[in-house]
Amino acid sequence: MNVSNSTVYGWIRDGNVKNSGNGHTKAVQYDENQEFLRKRLFDRVGKAESAYVPTELERYSKWHQIVDGMTWLLKVSYSTPDEIKKRRFRLDKLFANYLRSHDVNLRTLRQALSTDTSVNRTAVTDDLKRGWYNELSFILPLKHSTLGLSFHDVEANKSKAIERFAFPSWRITMAYYSTYFYLRSIVLQKQRHLRIQEHGKAIASFKNNALGSISQTIWKFPFSIAYVPGRRFFKSQVLTKCTPHLKHKYCSHPQPPRRSPSQLVEFIYQAFKAGGMKRQKPIAYTLFDYLHDFRIWANYLEIDNLLSLAGEGYKSFLDQNLSLVLFFFGGFAELSFISIFGENSYAKSLRRFFNLVVTSKALSENDLTMVPHYQRLQIYRLLGLVKINVEPRVNPDINAISLISQEISPLQ
Repeated sequence: MNVSNSTVYGWIRDGNVKNSGNGHTKAVQYDENQEFLRKRLFDRVGKAESAYVPTELERYSKWHQIVDGMTWLLKVSYSTPDEIKKRRFRLDKLFANYLRSHDVNLRTLRQALSTDTSVNRTAVTDDLKRGWYNELSFILPLKHSTLGLSFHDVEANKSKAIERFAFPSWRITMAYYSTYFYLRSIVLQKQRHLRIQEHGKAIASFKNNALGSISQTIWKFPFSIAYVPGRRFFKSQVLTKCTPHLKHKYCSHPQPPRRSPSQLVEFIYQAFKAGGMKRQKPIAYTLFDYLHDFRIWANYLEIDNLLSLAGEGYKSFLDQNLSLVLFFFGGFAELSFISIFGENSYAKSLRRFFNLVVTSKALSENDLTMVPHYQRLQIYRLLGLVKINVEPRVNPDINAISLISQEISPLQ
C-alpha cells in the first residue's frame, strides 16, 4: 500500500480496517479487508499523476496552477459543503463569508494599521483610485456573469474571455498593476516616506511594514501561505481551522491531478519557496511576489509564446481567477482606507470615480451595478461595516446586490 505505520494505526483506530493481531501486535489481513484495500489501491493507481498540458503551454502551466489552486482554496474554505459538492460558487457570497469568518471590523483594522497623523491622505487616496482604474480596465468589456464562479459561469463567459485575453500578457499586467496599487495604498498608511516609483521597494515595504498588521485582521488563509527564509512551514497551522470539511474528498481540486486542500497548500508553498530562493539572497515570498513575477514573465519573457494561449478554457479560467483575486485585494485596500479616513471620504472618492467613468462613457450608468467597486460596497453595507451608499439610479440587475439606502444622494 506504500503507507506509513501511523497511517495503518489510523485506519485501525477509525475502524476502516480490521486488526487481527494480539496485544501490541497489529496485523491487517488482506482477505479480511479486501474491499477497503482494493479501493485504496484503485484510487492511487488509477489517479492521473498530473494534468495534460499542451507542449506549447508547458512553461505557462505552473503559473496557471498556482493562481487556480489559490482561488480553489478560497472557494472551498468559505463555502458550505453543499455548495462545494454542487460546484456552485458566487463571488459576493465568498467575500462576505471570508469577512464574517475572520470577524473583520473597522475598529480592529484601524488599531492594527495604527499610523501616525502624518499619513499622506492624498497619496493613499490616489493609489486607491489607481487600483480602481486598473481593476476597471481589467474587467472591461464586462463579462456576462460578473459574480458567478462556477463552471457554468466559465462556459458563459468564454466568448468575453477570448475578447478580453486576445493579448494575455497585457491582461495579466493590468491585473498585477491593480493589486500593486491596492496594496501600495495600504503601505502608504504605514510608511509615509516611500520611493513609490520602485516596485521592489514597495513590495518589500508591504511585507516588512504592512503585512504583519493586516495579517491580524484581513490577510488570512489562503493569502497567508508564504515562504519565509529560516522559518519552518507547518501546513496544520496554515490550513484554516474554521472549515473542518476541507479534509473530505469533495474538496479536492476538480482538475487533474485533483490535489486535496492540504496538497494544494504544499504545492503553492513549494512554488513560493522556489520563487524566494531564486534571488541572490533568499527573500520572503507571498502571493503579491507571485503576481509580480507572473507579470514580468508574461510581459517580458514569454510575450510571444503566450499568444499560444488559444484554448478558451485556459483564458476563461484565468480570467475568472484573476478577477477573484482583484476583488479581494480591492476589498482589503478599501476597508483599510475606510478604517483610517472614514466612510464619507471613501464615498466621496468612489462617487467621483463613478462620475468620471460615466462621463467618459467607459461605462453607462446601467453598467455600474456590475462592477466590483459597487458590488463590494453593497457587501460592506450588508455586513454593517458601512452605512453610506453610492448607488446609481438604475433598475436591478441579476449581477447586482440589491440593498436600498438613501443616506447619501444617488449618483448624479
